Amino acid sequence: MNKTLLIMKQSLSYKKIYLFLSLVLFNFGLLKSQIYPVQVSQYFIPPYSTQLSDYASSTENKFNLQLLLQDVNENNRQVRLKLYIEGNGFKIQSNDYVVGAPNIYLNGGVMQQFSN
Repeated sequence: MNKTLLIMKQSLSYKKIYLFLSLVLFNFGLLKSQIYPVQVSQYFIPPYSTQLSDYASSTENKFNLQLLLQDVNENNRQVRLKLYIEGNGFKIQSNDYVVGAPNIYLNGGVMQQFSN
């Protein structure tokens, strides 16, 4: 009888430890996430081109970019855009600062749209 009681207590303590670790790991994932102040959405319009220059020099709209400053209490926040392209064995990125690029200012809660 004492052996059965001991096994039940151990089983209960393992369940408590399992529950505790599950909650800690779940909360760690939530706490670790970062909230970015600017939400960025990009949309490519078909037919898709394999040439990057087609998106920059085309007269028809092939690419849309939407920027939204999520903090509605903030105004005139200056942002910069940076381009990352990754593929099989290669990475391309733009410079951190582009000379002559126009300044982009966002107001809280107001979505701005850009296209090529």
